[in-house]
Amino acid sequence: IRAERPQDAFARLSSPALAKHPETPFWKAQALAGLGRFGDAASLLAQAVDHPDFPLRREALLTRASLLFSLNDPDGALASLDPLVADRNPVIARHARLRQASILIDLGKPEVARKFLPPSGLLKGADKLEAAYLDARLLLAEGKAQASASAFTTLLHSPEGQSLVRFHAATLGLADALAAQDNTQGAADVLLAFIQKTPESPLLDHAFRRLLQWVPDEPTPNDAILERLAQWSAARPVPVHPALAQGDNGAASAYPMAADPADPASDDLRVLATFYHALGLHRIGTPAAEREAMHILNRLRMESPTHVLASRALLQQALWNIEDDHLDAAFIALEAVRQTARSPYWKAEAAYVQGMAYMLGERYLDAVPCFQEASLALGQPEDDPCSANAAVAILQTCDIAAFDRAVSTSSSASLKTELTLERALWLADRSPAQARTALEDFLTKFPQHPRVPEARLALVHTALDSTPPDIAFAREQLVALPLTSKDPVFDENAD
Repeated sequence: IRAERPQDAFARLSSPALAKHPETPFWKAQALAGLGRFGDAASLLAQAVDHPDFPLRREALLTRASLLFSLNDPDGALASLDPLVADRNPVIARHARLRQASILIDLGKPEVARKFLPPSGLLKGADKLEAAYLDARLLLAEGKAQASASAFTTLLHSPEGQSLVRFHAATLGLADALAAQDNTQGAADVLLAFIQKTPESPLLDHAFRRLLQWVPDEPTPNDAILERLAQWSAARPVPVHPALAQGDNGAASAYPMAADPADPASDDLRVLATFYHALGLHRIGTPAAEREAMHILNRLRMESPTHVLASRALLQQALWNIEDDHLDAAFIALEAVRQTARSPYWKAEAAYVQGMAYMLGERYLDAVPCFQEASLALGQPEDDPCSANAAVAILQTCDIAAFDRAVSTSSSASLKTELTLERALWLADRSPAQARTALEDFLTKFPQHPRVPEARLALVHTALDSTPPDIAFAREQLVALPLTSKDPVFDENAD
């Protein structure tokens, strides 16, 4: 596992000789996490929550919290840390509270996070520095951008005792604090200098993501950020080969060769700059800029075929092809990502995007296996969007029996509720009378559900489509609707 060979580790841990060893579940979970099977890894570590005697319990709970948070289950992550908050070792307890505070900040709950932050007087060493970093983030979340920038600057002036990741994260925090004061130029300057000075930073991708956010929606070709990205992403020299084949295997030729993964020219700085330069260039919106962006991503994939961004670049090209209604080209690219990507995440993302594209094209039978593949690849809970969309696609094929099986066999109450509404909405276009009964039943059983406005709006349509139209009932539903919604499509239909 430490040698980053999770496949070999998992094979050894699956040996019958280790089946009853008490530490096998912990190390097996580590191997599964290394393979990208986060859901399976988190499930293996679940028993650590309720069993104080679980081997390596503290490490197991911390690992499980990180896995669940990456699977978009912050509540599960917080619950995994609860036993550690009550740990008899005060150092472990304070560390767990810091982790919970960090998660709550990410969830946009600064007022709750502030309560979880231990008093600085009780902290020492790395925990004290971590608390200072979280306090700087909290100040930003609380709307105190100037104080936040000052706090991050203090951390940057005192690197002693900070991990490399935390020290670099303080630079990103300073940039965020400046941007929150409408000083995007200053924020960009901070990150451009940071990238230039620390091209091997583990947070390089996060820095580039922020820079892209500060590129205008329709930038000019001479945009300062795009120009710097272009400089960093300069194409590596094309190897020159003789026209005739040579060498022991006779395979050399005059054609360009892909970059050697060990070649310094294939470093993260160049590849990341190439990727984000293409994304920024595409925003210009002209046909020439869009063609150039596509060409740049082709170059990235040719020069660095083993880099993790090669699959991401191909996925991005597929998304652009979908936007341009070039579905055949998009499907070819998505199939390639699903077959060749090393990361299960990008395989799952490609399968999900392909499923959504099939749904847009009303190819529902083709969409179902794509969504199922995406859910399985990440080992996500069955109430995730992939499982829900798979069931909705089945419904759209009019295979009611298969849809009912998906609902009845699900152990997720939230998924069953969502699918109950989906069936009622599906009926609205086919049988207004049946839909009205189903929608009224949904509102009776789930009056606080976040999709209640959607159900009421559908009831308006069923009332108007009935014979004769039930105008009074339709008005009742409209009166019960909220005056505003976060969904402009909903507002338009309500009006």
